[in-house]
Amino acid sequence: KEVPMIDSTELVSGAVTGSMVFTIVMAALAVIVPLLALYIVSRKKETGTFASFGLGMLAYFWAQYLLPIPLLFILTKMNWFMDIYNTGKMYFIYILITSIVTVGFASLGRVWCIWLMNRRTPSLYRGLSSAIGFGAFKAMSIMTSYWSYLNYSKLLNSQGKEALINQVTSGGKGAVSADDAANMIAQLTGANSFDVCMEGVNVFLAMIIEMVLIMVIYEGFIRKKTVKATFVSFGVGTVFSFVSVLLSSLCSEKMGKIVSQHTASLMNDVFLFACALFGAWLLLGALRRYKMALEEGPYAHYAYFEDKKGKANKIDQVL
Repeated sequence: KEVPMIDSTELVSGAVTGSMVFTIVMAALAVIVPLLALYIVSRKKETGTFASFGLGMLAYFWAQYLLPIPLLFILTKMNWFMDIYNTGKMYFIYILITSIVTVGFASLGRVWCIWLMNRRTPSLYRGLSSAIGFGAFKAMSIMTSYWSYLNYSKLLNSQGKEALINQVTSGGKGAVSADDAANMIAQLTGANSFDVCMEGVNVFLAMIIEMVLIMVIYEGFIRKKTVKATFVSFGVGTVFSFVSVLLSSLCSEKMGKIVSQHTASLMNDVFLFACALFGAWLLLGALRRYKMALEEGPYAHYAYFEDKKGKANKIDQVL
């Protein structure tokens, strides 16, 4: 049987498929490494690391799926909202609105985790474990997406474009249109290995930011300023989400393709790295304060944020 010839321009390079494997591994490690590190550090003094992780995953599910999706669906039925979405010059307002909605519900999920797991004995480690669980859904989304892309790439390289189009367009409810299939093939064959690798690195960076956002709420909870801390976390998260999505959208048709896709990805990578670097500094400071508190006992953490008898606050002395 004659084997059909495959156009080399319709192949996915080995560098790109290798970068897909790298991204899958990095996304998995972004969850496993920090969770195990917290467990190893806290196992002799605290419990609840894995329970907090599971609670974070549950919080992400209801805060990012059950609640915002119905609201966003209602917004799509409103003419003014769709006018903003369809008008290129107003598209940034659409990004801002969706950022406010999604981050707002995410903040509710984070404060729910902190309140539920720290009502009795406060623990920053449990709070951070919840943050990892919250971010695990995003990591799994990256993993499943690139696993599919990897399988599509193998099929494309071995059997050609027509075989891949037939598979993705004949999958019943999960089938896509021929135009979407052609667009996917164009993206696969035109993918940049560096951009794909950075997707995996960015999962690590996003996990740091996720831990910082929940750390802010935790320290506010300890200070008995939960509401204020939640609004601070919400504001920081909204700005981060808005800028990140805006930078990624600069290459879209709605934004007039201001820059190329590679340039947009690179700009977003730099922004994410800078935010994660600053966030890591904040996170290390919180961990140092918590370690000092643990030396005085599980409840001593409150003493670093309270001034019951008019004495100087210990945290002020530390800082």
